[in-house]
Amino acid sequence: MWWLIKWTLLMPLSSVLAGKSGTPPPYVPPDKGPPKDFNNCRLNGMSPVSWIVSVWDTAENVIVGHGSLFTYIAFVSTCRQYSKSPSSYIAHGQNIWDVKQPTNPCMQQKEVETIIKHPNCSKEISHFPFSDFSVFKLKKPFEIAGHHYPMMALPDSQEDHMDDITYINTINDPKGCFLASFMDQEKKMPIFNLEVNMKIIPFQKNCVKLMCEWNPSDKEKCEKQFKQTGHENDTSTMICAKNSTEAKIVLGKSNSYWLAGAPFLCNGSTYGIASVPVMR
Repeated sequence: MWWLIKWTLLMPLSSVLAGKSGTPPPYVPPDKGPPKDFNNCRLNGMSPVSWIVSVWDTAENVIVGHGSLFTYIAFVSTCRQYSKSPSSYIAHGQNIWDVKQPTNPCMQQKEVETIIKHPNCSKEISHFPFSDFSVFKLKKPFEIAGHHYPMMALPDSQEDHMDDITYINTINDPKGCFLASFMDQEKKMPIFNLEVNMKIIPFQKNCVKLMCEWNPSDKEKCEKQFKQTGHENDTSTMICAKNSTEAKIVLGKSNSYWLAGAPFLCNGSTYGIASVPVMR
């Protein structure tokens, strides 16, 4: 069994660069049928989850994280696993060109220009709340087909976002909620794992105890720190979840948590990104 913590304040980040829309690209009609080049195809904003990218470490030749495009030139991810220069990473976009073949996508890659980390980002989790966020700015936008850039969908307002998180924290088995993550860390082609449906562990009611139980000397301080952020039974900024099949987290190369940054979706809207794995 495993648990996964997600920090959910995505709404403020969406205003960092989203207003800079740039000049729309020339219209290119989508391909009919299979792409001519599966390793260099245009992304289509109308394709399912075409706004999710993988972050590829060019030295290690593995996926080290996930990202979600929120404007034409940038995506949001976590921050703690990115210790190298921006030039060390490549963003791999993917396009499911046929919904009947979701495990046969095509891809496109772009270089990273800048990584803007949250000021309180820390490789070690020494305090709460977690500030495990970063914004990746690309050197050039992904080339697209159709009229729209792929971008993640968020609730209409920050208030709606928090209200929805509070509601999600009250139900054990939310229908339509899943973690959108890729299947294989060592493959450049980002292929989705389609079987990561989630069950919720109410954050304040149950998850805080699980987070603090392995450090008895600081247990009281730990629980107090968490409870300062929310009400007794839930919170509007954190989600704690586990795989509905009780499957354990599969760590990557050198025990890395390469699923970090994978978006948590409910009924098409993004409510958070995978941040902290807790093994039990």
